[in-house]
Formats: sequence, C-alpha cells, structure tokens
Amino acid sequence: MLSASVKFLFSAPVGYGFGFSLWTVFLGLTLGGWLGTFVFFYSSRHFMDKAEARRKEKFRLALENGTNPPKNFTRLNKFIVKVRSTIGYFGVVFVLLPIISIPIEAILCAKFYGHHKTIIPVLLFSVTLWSLILSVAWKYVF
Repeated sequence: MLSASVKFLFSAPVGYGFGFSLWTVFLGLTLGGWLGTFVFFYSSRHFMDKAEARRKEKFRLALENGTNPPKNFTRLNKFIVKVRSTIGYFGVVFVLLPIISIPIEAILCAKFYGHHKTIIPVLLFSVTLWSLILSVAWKYVF
C-alpha cells in the first residue's frame, strides 16, 4: 500500500510477488493511491504558498535594487501550458496517472485545478479505475 502512494504503476507486481490475490492487490493499490493523493494534494498547497511568497520577495528585492525581476514564464512553464492546453483537465487526471507518480499528479492537479470543486473525487475515481486496470493487467497480461 505504501508503494502505491508513491509509484503507482509498479506496485501491483510487488503485491503479487508477496502472493496476494487480485482483489487484495486492487484494494492495496486503491487505498495506497488514495492516501498518496490526499497527502500530496493537501501538502502541496502549503509548499506552493511558500514558493509564491519567495517569488514575490525576490521580485520586490529586484525592484528595490534596480535590477530586472526574474522571469515568470520559463521554458518549463511554457511546456506545462502546452500540455494542459493539449490534453486538458481530464487528460491530466486520467491519462498521466500511470505515467507519472501520484505525488507529481497530485501536485500538478492542486496547482492547476485546485479551484475545481470536483478535483478530489475525479482524482480518486481515476486512482480506483487505474487500480483495477493495473491489477488485472499485471495479473493476466504481464
């Protein structure tokens, strides 16, 4: 369950390696994924607030010193905007979950979609759906 909180894609083989059944692995993936989603989603807001305060302080100091303020729209920001505009809300939530880890998924969703009231239920549904898909796939396909 703990490995599902962090690296979701490869947690099912660990469960099967310990001899657990399909439904036990599914339940472990689901509960671990939910735990990781809650922990990283709500803790990321705290860290994003601290990062924003740091950025504002650097901007204020740059203006006081008469230097150019740091760029806000970096290459990484441009890439993130392109991904968001290409695959959208449900694409980020449903498609990226098995590709990137749950902590990164939760942080991205908190940053870009935290204002949506449905983000937590949609994330939990996505984790449950992918838990079922991965449990069955690792049991019968791989």
